[in-house]
Amino acid sequence: MQYHAYGRHAHDVLHLGAVTGHTWPHGQRGPSIQHGSRLGRPTASAPCGRTCWSPVTFTLAVTKTVVSISTIFDESNALATEILELVDVPLFDDSPRIKTSDVACSLSLEHWHSTRTLLSSGLLPSATVVHRAQFEALARSIWLLYAASDDHLSKLTATLSLESEQAAKNMPQTAEMMQDLSKKAPPPAYDALSRFKDNSWKALNSFAHAGIHPIRRHDEGYPVQLLHDVLRNSNGLAIVSCMHAAILSGQQPLQRKVLDAAAKRPTCMPPPL
Repeated sequence: MQYHAYGRHAHDVLHLGAVTGHTWPHGQRGPSIQHGSRLGRPTASAPCGRTCWSPVTFTLAVTKTVVSISTIFDESNALATEILELVDVPLFDDSPRIKTSDVACSLSLEHWHSTRTLLSSGLLPSATVVHRAQFEALARSIWLLYAASDDHLSKLTATLSLESEQAAKNMPQTAEMMQDLSKKAPPPAYDALSRFKDNSWKALNSFAHAGIHPIRRHDEGYPVQLLHDVLRNSNGLAIVSCMHAAILSGQQPLQRKVLDAAAKRPTCMPPPL
């Protein structure tokens, strides 16, 4: 699936709003899914052999509205179809900075697709690891456009080899990129990334490094609301990715269309802060 088609010009970035505002619940009890279960139907056993089940609906504690699991995934897939078509446009130019930022943006959108696929299979711990990678690829993409030096760009555009791998091993990681973006990126883009990181980073790191979150969730199952929250956060990051894609294309009006597509589907989006 091709996610390419982006461009540049960030001075007209629209306000992203609180599209990445869901926090991680700690110690919540309620409807749960055991790892490996198929959503919306009983299953005989998970991969480890234990019996598990998943309810078709659950009640959101905040809104008191019942949401169907199939509905939230259908809405998410419809959102993906619409916004990816919107940003399927040529890049603003073929400069290394634009092209490399585009590749990282495309990678983030690929991780979005993978996160949705894993969540729909009931594999939340694995989905959260990819969700973390989704955020990192998006941060890298925005950093490449606004903050990366020409030397950084040359290291990431070199032909892959043992030598180029060694040369690129000291590339700035998330914390350093966020520091750079706080000074050089448009405030709305930085604010969206910062909100997500503040709310989710510790839990995502735990999942990525086999900490207490995945160990306990894998053993005990997890609240259905947690699965929905991860899906909504992943969708929120995808909106930021497509906003950035519009910038990479030089077609800023596309940003409003991306936001409108999200506004039509509040069920599958994070709530405003």
